[in-house]
Parts: sequence; C-alpha cells; structure tokens
Amino acid sequence: HSLKNKCTLFKFKKLLPDQCNLLICADEIQNHCDLLRQWLAPSSVRVELNKKGFHREVTTTVEFRSKELSSVKVLLIHRWPRDVYVDPYQLASLSDQNDWKMLLDSAIDLEVPAHKASGFVTYVYPFSTGPTSKLFKVTIPIHGRYHKPSFDGKMFKSVDIEVPELLLRSEKCAQLSSLEP
Repeated sequence: HSLKNKCTLFKFKKLLPDQCNLLICADEIQNHCDLLRQWLAPSSVRVELNKKGFHREVTTTVEFRSKELSSVKVLLIHRWPRDVYVDPYQLASLSDQNDWKMLLDSAIDLEVPAHKASGFVTYVYPFSTGPTSKLFKVTIPIHGRYHKPSFDGKMFKSVDIEVPELLLRSEKCAQLSSLEP
C-alpha cells in the first residue's frame, strides 16, 4: 500500500505558547523529519492584545528557528469565545493588505449580543506560493459584543482569548508517529 499521501503534522497546544505536542513521521525520510523537529523545538508562538475598548487587534506571531521551511505549510486555528466577533466585511476590505488569508467556520452575525451568540473558529494561513518564512505575523481585528445589563454592580466582563493552535504539514514525511516534545 502507498503511504505517499500521508504527511507530518505538528500540533502546538493552546495551553501555553511554549508547550507543544509534535507528531513526526518515521520513514525513509527520517532525516527530514528530525531536521524539522530541530528547527521547531525552539520555535515560539506569541499573542498580543492591542488597542482598548470594544475594537481591538489580536496579533499572533509565530517565529521559527530556521530561516526557511521549504516544504512546510502553516495553519493557525483560533477558537474565539462568543464574547467577540470578527467582521467578515472588514476582513474582506483588508485582504489586499495582508499576506495571509482567513476562513471562518460559520456565519458571523455582527448585531447579536454575547448571550445569544456562539463561539466560532477561524483558520488562518499564509498566502504565499514560496517557502514558509522564519516569521509569520497575523493581526486580526476583533470586536467585543454587548452583554446583558448587570444589576449587581459589575461594570466589566473579563473575556479570555486563547492562544491559537499551530498546525504544520510537510509533504516529505510519509508516516506519522508520536514523539515527546
């Protein structure tokens, strides 16, 4: 049977940016997989929340140790709480200025308050035909949703934004096996 269509997947957990699980292939191209693991070991994922109020920006920076990952594809998966939304119209107007693309897992209703909204997922990937560069930086405009009025004196609601998952795929590996980070 052919293992040609299988690929390597590296999954960085969203608990802490430096904690990760790596799935590495183990086949005749093991050297390539070992090299990828060495490159990724000191890699980092940083998330910053910028601006104040209801209109903010989440900047995610992925920095790889290697200057160039020739056959690796990158995907960031953001799981957003129901307390925020991204405006698809705003994203469309900014798409010419970005070197990345975003897919949404569901339709976004801009007018729904938080208690009637659902969380959603975005899939962000670099829009490039060349090799993956050492630095991948994405700034996503997000907006806070209105909440129910508080009758117990609370004036603010805390909203937790999780670190995104980082998935990497390499066509050069043919079989998956799990290794400790």
